[in-house]
Amino acid sequence: MSEITPEAIEERLARALSHPLRVQIFEILSERVASPHDLSQELGVELTHVAYHTRTLDRCGCLELVDTAQRRGATEHYYRAAARTGLRWIPIDLDEQGWDEVASILDETQRRVRAAQRRSAARRRDGARPVPAVVALATLV
Repeated sequence: MSEITPEAIEERLARALSHPLRVQIFEILSERVASPHDLSQELGVELTHVAYHTRTLDRCGCLELVDTAQRRGATEHYYRAAARTGLRWIPIDLDEQGWDEVASILDETQRRVRAAQRRSAARRRDGARPVPAVVALATLV
């Protein structure tokens, strides 16, 4: 895997979210362990498509391989979302008042994230190891 920098993390995040099937796969694997075969059955999508997008998520560092099993002469791989990956996709429909409320929540979230970053910077001056990350708050209209 490439060097862990904020730019590299942003690139991985963008790649992970660049296909709706990847978002669905990631959401399921955030809740439980599953194989591409399991995901294919659940999503009603061909196994080849699910396997491709699962491999892409794995290469992006979004998944962890937790188990393998022999099935009919092939190896089935079981994945879950990587422990430090917190991607969440929440499609919503809002009226104007709801939009204003969500925008306010995101503003408050941004303030709280910045405060956590400042506290973290103070701890890192005392030798704490940094954990490179990108927090993405997005509203798509």
